[in-house]
Amino acid sequence: MMITAADIVYEIRKTRLLSMNTLAELAGVPPSTISRIEAGKLEPTFLMLMRILQAAGFTFDNQLKESGSDQPFDSYIRRLKKSNLDIQKEPAKNLLAVASSAPIAKRNGVTRYELGYSLRDVVLELERQGQSPVVSSLESWAGSIDSVYSFTPIVYVDNPSIIKNLKPANSQSSQILFLLPLTKNAQKNMRAVRGFNMTSRAWGMLDALASPGRQPDAALETLRDYSRSVA
Repeated sequence: MMITAADIVYEIRKTRLLSMNTLAELAGVPPSTISRIEAGKLEPTFLMLMRILQAAGFTFDNQLKESGSDQPFDSYIRRLKKSNLDIQKEPAKNLLAVASSAPIAKRNGVTRYELGYSLRDVVLELERQGQSPVVSSLESWAGSIDSVYSFTPIVYVDNPSIIKNLKPANSQSSQILFLLPLTKNAQKNMRAVRGFNMTSRAWGMLDALASPGRQPDAALETLRDYSRSVA
């Protein structure tokens, strides 16, 4: 049976639990475009279909696959900037939809290590190894590595597979550190804070929301606390 564009778009919406409106917003197309594709009334061009797939964090090569890319984050943040909008004012459902398109655990090159000592010490050790660490998640949102705000801290490095002096995580590890390859998108959304490199607050929040376990709940509560403090 031949797989149609309608099948593909419906499948990615179902997998990501996205409404037609939300997928359209992520892809930067009118909601009617998604509706017409799924109804078989519009056959998208290859570029349009790839745009929709990429926005949801997928690729297609005979079958639907996780892209493992952080491109959806960069695209989303660029759209926010063009619209003069702030991530802190975005509805939670939109942020969760974007985060679901680039789950941390399925990113290309992700590795898990035990966080056996302070995050600051880990970052300093990664600097000593010439790994150019960039801190993300709720630590980036807070602008500090003196405390661990995340259940699973996230740090981008040059090459996670050759890290020394850190123990690979296992099912018995009490706290896990995610190391990700430093991508061009993450570099574009990077800033210096108190002598350390961190992702932008928006990128850090999306990474927190894209993390497994209780991390998304902690990120949403952080956003709510911020909203209350500036109200």
